[in-house]
Amino acid sequence: MRRNRSLFPGQLAALSLIIAGCASEPGQMNYLSEPNLPITGRVDKAPESLTADTLGSDVLVYGRLRWIDNGEERTDYRSGWGWNVWLRYFRDYPERSGLFVVEKDGQFTWRIPRGTYTVYQLEWREVSDGMHYLVPKLRFEPPASANAVCLGTLLIDIRSKRDVIGGHWVKNIGIQVDDDCDRLGARFATHYTDNRLVAGKALMRFDAQMQIPRSLQNRNALLGISRALNPNLFMIR
Repeated sequence: MRRNRSLFPGQLAALSLIIAGCASEPGQMNYLSEPNLPITGRVDKAPESLTADTLGSDVLVYGRLRWIDNGEERTDYRSGWGWNVWLRYFRDYPERSGLFVVEKDGQFTWRIPRGTYTVYQLEWREVSDGMHYLVPKLRFEPPASANAVCLGTLLIDIRSKRDVIGGHWVKNIGIQVDDDCDRLGARFATHYTDNRLVAGKALMRFDAQMQIPRSLQNRNALLGISRALNPNLFMIR
């Protein structure tokens, strides 16, 4: 098994959850079914009816997210007003930013244009105290030789505590990418059955030199303030 390991400080003051408004989502009953998710740039699960012809010049990327907090692994990654997790990305060229959404069991299959992608922020919502953030610095680039690409399993391993009023305080975070593409590929083939979908592999990789575009840097400004106010919470394990 190949592993790409990186450990770094996590954020970790709770931020207030702000709901800007309500609107209908494409293919959804109501925007309130998953609050705080933007429509523009959102990438959900690709339809299983996709074929190599209907995919065109795009590519299917698939994998899994595993989330472990104090040794306990989550089994439910999406809920209406409960615990949720999302991954913010940008594509280098042509430039685009948005948000990747995982399925309830942590699996994902996204239809995306080809290019180099960076997951520059991971957001999750705790029921007790709202939004939390970390900066994973992950990149991936689907190869031209495949139209279905395994990104591996992204493992988030958190050590945390809760205060007397339920606030979630993360002391340190471990991130790794596991190469379990044999299992992930077998699962993918049972859902996307066109045999012209040629599988490849391009594991997500940690990039310490990642440059976040200036247009996106302000998203992390409040996170920086939180770190300055709570330096003892940001330890490298």
